[in-house]
Amino acid sequence: MPRSKHTVLEKLAILKELTQSKTGLRPVANRHGIDHKTLERWRDRYSRDGINGLKEAKKNKHYSKELKLKVVHAYLIGEGTFD
Repeated sequence: MPRSKHTVLEKLAILKELTQSKTGLRPVANRHGIDHKTLERWRDRYSRDGINGLKEAKKNKHYSKELKLKVVHAYLIGEGTFD
């Protein structure tokens, strides 16, 4: 089940409306029933990554698998605790 209720094409259409609008971000967001911060995030991601920025992320790719394993191992042997 997708996290977003809007498809990439719907997001793109809303962003197009935003760029053509003279009213600004909040009125466009309100018209579509989305939070203005969500629309702002879509705009920023589209500006940075193009159409790929509007696609649903399948998984968190921010940290590598190797780094995650290293952190878990360090935690298990008692390194880096806040005791």
